[in-house]
Amino acid sequence: MPGNHGLFERLEQACDAIRGAGLNGPFDAALIFGSGLGAISGGMAVETEIPYADVPGMSATTLNFHRGRFLAGTISGKRVIAMDGRFHFYEGFSMEQVAFPVRVMGRMGVKRLLLSNIAGGLNPQFRAGDIAVMVDHINLMGSNPLIGENDERLGPRYPDMMEPYSGRLVPTCINR
Repeated sequence: MPGNHGLFERLEQACDAIRGAGLNGPFDAALIFGSGLGAISGGMAVETEIPYADVPGMSATTLNFHRGRFLAGTISGKRVIAMDGRFHFYEGFSMEQVAFPVRVMGRMGVKRLLLSNIAGGLNPQFRAGDIAVMVDHINLMGSNPLIGENDERLGPRYPDMMEPYSGRLVPTCINR
């Protein structure tokens, strides 16, 4: 069966390697620096880093501006684990490969995830450089990281999507 076969064990191996390299929690949040925002890592007090190549099950990044490493440290007094570079479905990675590092951080106890990316928009009021906060999404990718055998250790088969992005974490000044 395609998909999650042996995924739990691969996640545990990755977490063991990350912890063995000194990237230990607890973490207040996880960050994934998207295209153009890798410089944020310069404002992070980095305690430890580990290249993706040293983490079992991780893929190598293919974009030259994605550094390909996990970082642990602090930003504004918050302890974070960060991905300095990520994987994209359009690069030929499977959905399992794209989701793998997020699942790893979840297995390490992370409860809050902040992703950044560069995106286009159809709203004529948006200007280049504006910040937009996601409040919902529709999967039009034709694939899904939930495909495959169900393993309860990975969480619910169908996660609750009534509020996929925390209303608590979205600033109240955002026009909805």
